[in-house]
Amino acid sequence: MPPLGDVDEEVVMNKEDFIYDDSREKFVAHLNGIEVTIRKDIMTDEVLALTNKILKNYSQNVNVVADYLSMDDGIKNFNSAITKDEIAQKLNEPILDMDENGGILTYCNHALDLDHIIDLAFGGCFEEFHYVSLDG
Repeated sequence: MPPLGDVDEEVVMNKEDFIYDDSREKFVAHLNGIEVTIRKDIMTDEVLALTNKILKNYSQNVNVVADYLSMDDGIKNFNSAITKDEIAQKLNEPILDMDENGGILTYCNHALDLDHIIDLAFGGCFEEFHYVSLDG
């Protein structure tokens, strides 16, 4: 399972933990090696609560993420025989880009191949997945 650091139930990211990045027009924070971004127009208590819930539950849901990724044709092109357990092991830490209803997990440092960045759009706290995008 990719490490997300030791995010426990007591860790809470607050607005004060974020710094506004003018070049990206987003608030940015780091928690145990994970970059979290939130657009200025959606920086609300509700989005922060969802962000914290996602961070706290990522480790328990990485196999669900890997299962969804394992069904993607682009991911299958990396290695058609790769299992979801192997995918989970090779994802490494994501960047979490939040939106009003969930977010996008971006895997820049995964070990599935050397060429692609993987984006996975999801809703809620991993309740639904929208799409996988490969760039590279």
